[in-house]
Amino acid sequence: MVQHRRLSTEKHSDQDEKAEEIDNKTLSPFRAYLRLWEYASPIDNSLRAIACASALGAGTAYPLMTIVFGTLINDFNNFGLGLLSPSEFRSRLNTNSLWFVYLFLGKFGVSSLIRDLLLNRSY
Repeated sequence: MVQHRRLSTEKHSDQDEKAEEIDNKTLSPFRAYLRLWEYASPIDNSLRAIACASALGAGTAYPLMTIVFGTLINDFNNFGLGLLSPSEFRSRLNTNSLWFVYLFLGKFGVSSLIRDLLLNRSY
């Protein structure tokens, strides 16, 4: 009787393996990825969407910093050539410095949001 049970479990495991092989052959990689989302709760899906939007926001900070830095370099060049007065140069320098601070604070906030959403939900 023990051997019969062993044979029946072997048959089921063989059938399960064949079914998995068929599923793996017919599913595209993207479809297999989407299949993982079927088991997520609505809270999980909303947190992942927020984290994705936050990651996009954090990623846009670097190109914006490059643009602000380029503007700052142009202001230094224009001041060196005498195209800007000292008061206008200080005004532009203050404006660009504030942009750097705002971008840093935004990136820090968004990165913290991503970290908190992903790590706190995993516990």
